[in-house]
Amino acid sequence: MPIGSKSETGTLFDGRDLVYAHFGAAAFAAQVFEQNIILVLKLRGRIEDIKVAMSDEIQTFNARGQIDYRRMTLGKLVNLLRGRFYLENSVAIQFADALKLRNELMHGYFSRNAARLQTADGKNEMILELDTATETFFQAVRTAALFAIDEGGDLLRLVDSNPDLQ
Repeated sequence: MPIGSKSETGTLFDGRDLVYAHFGAAAFAAQVFEQNIILVLKLRGRIEDIKVAMSDEIQTFNARGQIDYRRMTLGKLVNLLRGRFYLENSVAIQFADALKLRNELMHGYFSRNAARLQTADGKNEMILELDTATETFFQAVRTAALFAIDEGGDLLRLVDSNPDLQ
């Protein structure tokens, strides 16, 4: 339904619902990115836990695979990932950009765009901006998923190579 048209019930469609829907899609994509970062950290933690448990250094065991990452901010999660993995510069920039964009969206997006929300052109601009944000997040998801695939493969190989873990 075009912005400015009336529904069958006579209610004016001013496009705000569409902006909110696109914001929701961007927020969803940001959360998928966050969950992929958590998955990668958990997989790495499990691998490290198993390696320590199988070594003579059991006193250093701190169950990294048991950390509750859900209570951490996305910034903290990205910093943990950067500390535990080698990230090519392009990947580090991609994740930093996704983090910055997520924070811009979640902290004051609508208050900063209140004037644009009042016009059809402004709403259309916001929709395009939100669609770009969604794509940025999903690109970061695809990159994070590559780390998860690698870590998952490493974990499976570790388990397969140790009869005590099977």
